[in-house]
Amino acid sequence: MIAVDIGNSQLHFKAPTGSAAVPWDRLAAESHGTDRHGTDRHGADRLWEALQQSPLAPLLRETHPETACDWWISSVNPPATAALRQALATQRPLDRCHEIRSVDVPLGDRLQNRAATGVDRLLVAWYASRFFEPTATGSLVVDAGSAVTVDWVDAAGDFRGGMIYPGFAVSGRSLQRGTAALPPVTAIDLQAPLPLPAGTSTQAAIEAGLFWSQWGGMCSAIEALQKFAQRTTQAEQPATGTSPLGLAWLEPPQVILTGGGIAAFQSLLPPHWRWEPDLLLRAILEWADRHISAANTVSPAAADSAGNPASGGEDHR
Repeated sequence: MIAVDIGNSQLHFKAPTGSAAVPWDRLAAESHGTDRHGTDRHGADRLWEALQQSPLAPLLRETHPETACDWWISSVNPPATAALRQALATQRPLDRCHEIRSVDVPLGDRLQNRAATGVDRLLVAWYASRFFEPTATGSLVVDAGSAVTVDWVDAAGDFRGGMIYPGFAVSGRSLQRGTAALPPVTAIDLQAPLPLPAGTSTQAAIEAGLFWSQWGGMCSAIEALQKFAQRTTQAEQPATGTSPLGLAWLEPPQVILTGGGIAAFQSLLPPHWRWEPDLLLRAILEWADRHISAANTVSPAAADSAGNPASGGEDHR
């Protein structure tokens, strides 16, 4: 079983042979367009080459039927997902891909359009709300990658929405593209010691601005959403559950952070915030285990008569 997180910048995977990340920019550097099915065959070849240089290599070299793998995929990047599917169809045709959809995540919600909500947001919210003890006002899940999402799951386990804003790399590229003379700055530049607030060169000033605006924005987003969760929870309480102390009697939601963009802030994180770097991959594996267990409890005849509605979006090749 291999868990795969296909994001806008990287593919992350977790398998028995190890975990790693494959950056998409490296794969797309020599793209030659798509075929008649819309698949970037060169991108698929490049992806396969990268996977063979990753901790997956020993597993991928085994092509016997008994070594066929199930790939459980959470994706917000359809072209990259198509490249992975193409690579597997060509190189490991016995493997099976199961793409998890937003509607498959066992999480209640108060959303306007659940199907349009990223499956990654729903999966980490589901996992955090089920496997970390929430407060009376629930949990906040912060996932920092190409975009930063700050989402609220209430104490009843319902996804209540949240915020999305640009992450390090997107902000840096936007600044460079929108100006005539400013140089590019990547998130990698910000992993070293904390930038001084007063940069004494253009490069240092950009690094300082990106870093401290990202940190300040994250803290402000968390604070605003915590207060919103407290107010909303209090308003939804029965009259007998209110208190003259106002919001003070309601503990704010716990804060759980994940994603590669959090690493730069590690030394600044308050001790009561939980940093769980591989939260999405753990959520994928947990969802897959539950899906497999549920499928094994359904008789073949019942599954056939129902059209196998619990397929979880799987695609058997």
